[in-house]
Amino acid sequence: MEPDFDGLDVTRRTLLVLEGTKSAWAYNPQQSARDLLAVAAREAQVKDPSTAALLSLATESTESSTMVVEVPRPQAGSKIRPPAVAGSFYPGEAQALWTLVEDLLGEAGRQPDPWPAVLVPHAGLSFSGRIAAAVFRRVAIPEVVIILSPKHTRTGMEWAVAPHDAWALPGATVASDLALASQLAAAIPDLHLDALAHEREHSIEADVHHFDGVG
Repeated sequence: MEPDFDGLDVTRRTLLVLEGTKSAWAYNPQQSARDLLAVAAREAQVKDPSTAALLSLATESTESSTMVVEVPRPQAGSKIRPPAVAGSFYPGEAQALWTLVEDLLGEAGRQPDPWPAVLVPHAGLSFSGRIAAAVFRRVAIPEVVIILSPKHTRTGMEWAVAPHDAWALPGATVASDLALASQLAAAIPDLHLDALAHEREHSIEADVHHFDGVG
């Protein structure tokens, strides 16, 4: 639906465009409301206008024009991504964690198959670890895998690859292929190397234990 600008006085109103975690405020009495909307939408990097919100706010300003933009920027982060949910989604003490992982994985059964992709749950290990382990036992895991996950937090870029050399877990470190991550970010539009998006995200961390040699 097209916005109705009839009666909107741009000398006393600011337009605010919101899409997800992105926003832009635009105030300029010298521009039309439609031009202000175009500028705000561009600055907010709106991808899908149907998912964006448009607000008009009463304004009293001594400035001739104002633009306030809040858009996530990729963050480099540290070389090693520290645990974010140790002690909640899985035991925070190393021995307890790996005892649990070994118990979940159990003894090797049937010969694992080279599946091109698998889907596993990512709740706490005490809730969904046994299902995930049953899947991993049946898969011949190659040296390099690409782990895809949902994003449960509003921080960071919407589409993000973790820019770390490794992921730390209690008592272990799992190596990450930063060169491949960089290639993916360079090749896929709107995909960024961003540590902030992964800083408090639990989905990959909840299952990455199975890719460590200890597990």
